[in-house]
Amino acid sequence: MSLKAELSKMFGKVYEEDQGEYKLYILHDRGEPRFILCVEKIEGFIVGKITLFSKSTSTDCYSLEYQPEGLYIIASSDNELIGRLRDKINRLVLLE
Repeated sequence: MSLKAELSKMFGKVYEEDQGEYKLYILHDRGEPRFILCVEKIEGFIVGKITLFSKSTSTDCYSLEYQPEGLYIIASSDNELIGRLRDKINRLVLLE
């Protein structure tokens, strides 16, 4: 199953966009954009960064990588990424 399909199980609406080496996901909660997730594959690993939509100044993944807001996620599979993503989302919500 694709990462977008897995994310759709957690969030009602998921917007996906290819940005070269990155893939952008805008994750909606209660009909509103809530989180931005950028993902890239590096040497067999999936590296992602998630941030609150309200705290981000851009939806460009390259720019987001260098913003101080957000939390990194490193995983070896989509399933592992989803598991770690749940923990990171809980932390972000506490920082809100």
